[in-house]
Amino acid sequence: MHLDSAGLVGQSASTMILYRSMDRAALDAAYNNSAAVADSSRILADWQVRSDRLAAQRPKYLDLCYGDAERNRIDLFVEKAGATVVSWRASTVSSG
Repeated sequence: MHLDSAGLVGQSASTMILYRSMDRAALDAAYNNSAAVADSSRILADWQVRSDRLAAQRPKYLDLCYGDAERNRIDLFVEKAGATVVSWRASTVSSG
């Protein structure tokens, strides 16, 4: 517990209940699929290989802007009429 700017005793940010009965650590653990799924690094690596293969086969509409923000980008894969797939690939998003 700590005193906030009004001089009231409150919970620190790391232990504050944010959703239902979960604090930040519990929420982070609940949404950490990499930790929850066995062999997740192998699964993610396989997804990346398959994604890269598809992008190499159909490079016409990669990294298209759909908004003003740097991360507003999609890949569009057109197979045939009625079978279009839109993808938000991690490899198209900068780490900055």
